Amino acid sequence: MKTKKTFLLFALCLLCSAQVWAQYAWENQHLPIEWTEGDYHFGVQPRWGAGIATGLVTFRGYSGPDDFTTFEVPATVEVPQGVADQFSEMFEGTDFTLPAGTATVKVVGRDAFNGYSTATSIIVPEGVTIIKEAAFSNMNHLASVSLPHSLESMEQAIFSNSPITAITLSENVSYIQELAFCYCSIATFTVLCETPLAPHTGGDAGVAANAFNIGGPAMASRTLYVPFGAGPAYTAAPIWSEFGTIIELPASNDADLSSLTVSAGTLTPDFDPAVTEYTVDVLQASITITAVANNSANAIVTGAGEKDLSVGENTFPIEITAQDGLTKKTYTIVVTRTLSTDATLKKLAVSAGTLSPAFDPEITDYTVSVANTQSNIFIEAVVNHITSSLTGDGMHDLTVGENTFPIVVTAEDESTKTYTVVVTRAQAVGIAFTANEAAASVTYNAGNLSVNSSYTEQVCIYSVTGSLVYKVQKPAGEATFGIDLQDRIVIVQGNSGWTKKVVLIK
Repeated sequence: MKTKKTFLLFALCLLCSAQVWAQYAWENQHLPIEWTEGDYHFGVQPRWGAGIATGLVTFRGYSGPDDFTTFEVPATVEVPQGVADQFSEMFEGTDFTLPAGTATVKVVGRDAFNGYSTATSIIVPEGVTIIKEAAFSNMNHLASVSLPHSLESMEQAIFSNSPITAITLSENVSYIQELAFCYCSIATFTVLCETPLAPHTGGDAGVAANAFNIGGPAMASRTLYVPFGAGPAYTAAPIWSEFGTIIELPASNDADLSSLTVSAGTLTPDFDPAVTEYTVDVLQASITITAVANNSANAIVTGAGEKDLSVGENTFPIEITAQDGLTKKTYTIVVTRTLSTDATLKKLAVSAGTLSPAFDPEITDYTVSVANTQSNIFIEAVVNHITSSLTGDGMHDLTVGENTFPIVVTAEDESTKTYTVVVTRAQAVGIAFTANEAAASVTYNAGNLSVNSSYTEQVCIYSVTGSLVYKVQKPAGEATFGIDLQDRIVIVQGNSGWTKKVVLIK
């Protein structure tokens, strides 16, 4: 037992060691898993945290000629199979995974552009969520950096000693580390988040107290632009209130839609925010219009939703009122509803027997055979189009022989189509006495012919055309013979003088 406990403890230590190494590698970026694609360098790091177990592809840097003025970080890269395998081996014993193939660049790595002297503009693509320490530091001519809306975390000194004078932080930024803007020339900040980021008190969220005020312009000389209506919140918030000037951005005058869709038919032309007139042709009696404003958080959209349709043209204006309350824009959808000509069924079924042939909307004539014991049948019919109606379905009584049931479908335009189901109910077993009525009785059931007469005699069975089908000698009294009779009606005779006509059920 002691040996087993020692082994389990050793295994636990190995697992913990693997996780500690993974966390160390993540926090320090000392990962040997790197590869080059042209002049671009990439690496992989695990994302450490509860419920997060994945490899984040990192843009590590550029080694080509330093003669560009605008540089765009690649948005995707192909992860080689060897890198994926190496990553799996390195973090064996943990939950971290990295598949080979196309991957989104999630991280701009530490010192990725540190010291590039010719670049004046950097574009960081959508998909990037983390910018690591000193990524854009010491770029002597850097005038602007375009940051994506996907950005969440900005680490230490990312713009240190760079001369950019303005920057915009998206509403998704949740972590700004210490010294993020130390010794840089940024004098104007624009934040798009309506609620101020709280001070950093631990973990990976909040804004560090010294994120803005080490070196460069003093906080009192810096200007902060905030969303319309958010001025009071930023003025009262720790750290943000240290900005010398806080200015609300003007209310948005964006009254465009970002999407416009309908639940039936097709918009003509295809949606374009700049195009305001659309048409749709449908057969349905209702339609749902979905409209999403480009500035969905602040603009007001009216006129969308579910709409009942009359036959002919139906005009629906969709009005967007921008945040400023003054700018309005109207998109118009003209929905033309035409009468349906569809008089087909999409389902036809019976409660007994089998439709022959199998149901097909284009086939209108069907037959069904049922036993004599089946005294009724239920016909289920479902129209293909919701506006069509039908008659003739439901429960029907059956007489022996053929029963014809028409199923009539009437389309919305009053055109009709008739499906016909002929149900044949089998005859019951019966005997017609043609001579010497009391001399014998004959029954036939499921392949067994029973003859009861007082005589030992020869019994012959004939078809209705007179052909001999079967001959057998029977003793006096009742005798049963296994006979597979194919005809529906036979003549049974005994040589003692009786003849009977028998209708068979099999």
